[in-house]
Amino acid sequence: LIPTMVGFTSIIYRDEFFSDPEHNYFPELLKLVFLSAAIHQVCFLAFSSLPFAVGQVQDAGLIFLSSMAVKIVDKMKGSPPDEVISTVVTALALSTALLGILLIFTGYMRLAGLVQYL
Repeated sequence: LIPTMVGFTSIIYRDEFFSDPEHNYFPELLKLVFLSAAIHQVCFLAFSSLPFAVGQVQDAGLIFLSSMAVKIVDKMKGSPPDEVISTVVTALALSTALLGILLIFTGYMRLAGLVQYL
């Protein structure tokens, strides 16, 4: 689990801004990824209808999260580092939460079969 989460953090926050020695945010971002993975696993265990369920963060969305983080950093060149990191973390958290809500809605409304037509 630990090497996986470190790898995920390295992929999501691959821009040099996040590991710049002047304002190295990587340790805090690593802790944030560990926390989000733990919350994900606890929620999966608590709310799954399967008695043998084991939750694990998947790597499918990492490319999109990484792309979003890099683009936000590029757009905010010249801004104070604290504003950039706040914007990146907030944008990634809100977009991930919105995706989760939409996935729950899709399952609740039994619309998963329609996804094949996209």
